[in-house]
Amino acid sequence: MLALFLDGVVVAGQTVIVVLGLTRRATSARWGCAWVDGERRPVHRAAADLLGRGLVLTERCCACSTAARAAQAVQDVLGTAAVIQRCQLHKARNLQALLPKARQATSGQ
Repeated sequence: MLALFLDGVVVAGQTVIVVLGLTRRATSARWGCAWVDGERRPVHRAAADLLGRGLVLTERCCACSTAARAAQAVQDVLGTAAVIQRCQLHKARNLQALLPKARQATSGQ
């Protein structure tokens, strides 16, 4: 496995963590999903489910997630086999949301 991507998707008003994998042969596979109720445990279950579904890491892989909570869950489950990368777009949006409206960039910039 070259990379894992974790993202929260809203389905019928509830958040689902979806995990996609990318191999060196540029093939992708859905590795799992879990309903999220705001607690850290569902994210850990989704990460642990990767191993239960047969994910074998023979070398380190990049694990990209939209949230620090999901990144930590993957790190807890996969240990040093996962190199964590936060999604830079989501990180920028999170930081911008903390700024006062007058300091936020407009969509045209």
